[in-house]
Amino acid sequence: MIPITLYLMSFKPGFGYEIISKQKTCEIRRCFSKLKPGDLVYVYVSSPVKSIIGYYIVDKAYCIDSFNKLEKLVKELNCIFTQRNWNYVVGKYCSSNRILLIKIRDTCRFEEEIGFDELKTINRFFQPPQSYFSLDKYPEIKEYLSRFKCID
Repeated sequence: MIPITLYLMSFKPGFGYEIISKQKTCEIRRCFSKLKPGDLVYVYVSSPVKSIIGYYIVDKAYCIDSFNKLEKLVKELNCIFTQRNWNYVVGKYCSSNRILLIKIRDTCRFEEEIGFDELKTINRFFQPPQSYFSLDKYPEIKEYLSRFKCID
């Protein structure tokens, strides 16, 4: 069995909460590192929140080379997006040729959010990602995050 990778992904506040509350069932990014089924992605919500609010599990991930193929796959997978989020996707990725579509399987909202300042006390060099990265470069944060419980 291939071990899962733990990632940290940044979101604008509205979009991060949409994922955790299951109003959004897929995520779209530029494809520069393909995630695998079972990978765990921590959701970091950017300013003004600046906190990790929970995580999601990757069901499947697809690297796509055109927006037309993305639209077709979004329909095939029955991805759910709010209209505001889909408008953002269209504006950002309509001319892209390396698009990552992540189908989300499970989500967890933490009982308490983990703030940026708290993360900086664990590793003073911590910086949230522009998009996403593996937490392998922050092993102490990776270990710390494993202690947090989900709201039932």
